[in-house]
Amino acid sequence: MLDTAIRHSAPNSAERSLERPKTHATGASKKAQCGQALERIIEASRHEFMAIGPAAARIDSIAARASLTRQSVYYYYKNKEEIFYDIVVREAHMMVDQFANLDMNSTTPEATIKELLLGLLDNANQAPILSVFVSDQVCFPGSDKRATAIFTNLMQQIAGRLQILLDRGAEQGTLRPGVDAARFLAAACMITSGAKHNRHALQITCGIDVDDEEGMGSWQVFAVDLLMRSIRAAD
Repeated sequence: MLDTAIRHSAPNSAERSLERPKTHATGASKKAQCGQALERIIEASRHEFMAIGPAAARIDSIAARASLTRQSVYYYYKNKEEIFYDIVVREAHMMVDQFANLDMNSTTPEATIKELLLGLLDNANQAPILSVFVSDQVCFPGSDKRATAIFTNLMQQIAGRLQILLDRGAEQGTLRPGVDAARFLAAACMITSGAKHNRHALQITCGIDVDDEEGMGSWQVFAVDLLMRSIRAAD
């Protein structure tokens, strides 16, 4: 497992292994990372940040949601910013693991890109904090600048890998030439994971509930098909 911090990665270095950021947990929390109390703090904080954002979140509220004392939270973390940063690190690890396993060589570029797109909506459930960053960072006023840097560098690495696949597909004649990976990735995030955070508008407009497993599956198929049609040479 890679434990080095995510660094800026140019597109031509995209085939190197995706890199995982270091945790910012305190020494005490490192000794008890698998403990129930720490996991309750993380989960309670995730809900609190999703509900009102890091700026408005309070340690007292996080402690109450986790059914712990305020002192218990401070045993593991110095402040709420440190908690937010650790959540981003954890979710970044999930995304690194997912995208590092993409088959870049033995399958067609089209098949690999489709697999990547299918995983984006899954990330909205598994890594909700990062997926909101994808949709709109304004949702998290006051978020740690280091967390923003992790997200930015992670997306740059994924876009770099995606550009290789798009260019390879264009050379093979299966994908349209000249597709910008960063723009395509941004559009893909908005239409896939972004749908999870605009679920009310989606339900009103077309009657699809992405909180429901069947509804999410239906939207996932539609969204990925639409995105793939936009880059196929034949279309």
